[in-house]
Amino acid sequence: MRQKKQEVHLIYGGQTADDLVGLEDFQRLDIPVCVTTDDGSRGFKGLVTEGLENYLQQIPYDNLTIYTCGPTQMMKAVSDLAAHHSIACQISVEAKMACGFGVCLGCSVKTTHSYRLACQHGPIFDASEFIWEN
Repeated sequence: MRQKKQEVHLIYGGQTADDLVGLEDFQRLDIPVCVTTDDGSRGFKGLVTEGLENYLQQIPYDNLTIYTCGPTQMMKAVSDLAAHHSIACQISVEAKMACGFGVCLGCSVKTTHSYRLACQHGPIFDASEFIWEN
């Protein structure tokens, strides 16, 4: 995205400062970073979705896409927030990929189109097409 001269911002969260693995890599790329930690040990004290909500209040988002990865409940919350603001959102699902080429069906996820395989059709999916299951 940076090579294509697209503006990139990172809202990066963890439970504690120790969970913020790889943060320096983004900082070296000179990407604006909003850090959140649940316990307040680094950056904004609160959930990453709260950091995202604060960020959305500061910028125009008529041409914005949110990309999210991490724990399922967090991605669902980010997806819901994006939908609420009519912002495109891509999610990176974490699914067990036993075979890695679609034979075992172990990485199937439910979408509005049908069940899809994370190893063949993903692991990136449009959040608006993803069906969140408990």
